[in-house]
Amino acid sequence: MPTPQERLDYLQEQVAKYDARFQANGLFLSLDVARCIVDHDDPGLIQKLPAWVAPLVFKICDVVERTGQYGIFSSLGEKDHTVMAMRLAELLKPYRQSTQNANDT
Repeated sequence: MPTPQERLDYLQEQVAKYDARFQANGLFLSLDVARCIVDHDDPGLIQKLPAWVAPLVFKICDVVERTGQYGIFSSLGEKDHTVMAMRLAELLKPYRQSTQNANDT
């Protein structure tokens, strides 16, 4: 498994390389970031990426909290990410609350 820094370097490279495209369709980037946060138990990673990435990742948390499940459908079939998404929501709860509080003021 790559180290947290190697994953961060990879993610930052992808963000820089495909910035505009991922902003329009960030599903796979958000899943990659989410998996990295959960695999390394490192919610602080969200603050090391451009600000536009966080809302994409927070959407995963919103869906799993609202529906109790999270999965995607693609040309490769269906993939259930519920366990990962539930852990992600738990890890990012303080970050999501602070973002929401900042938006409320």
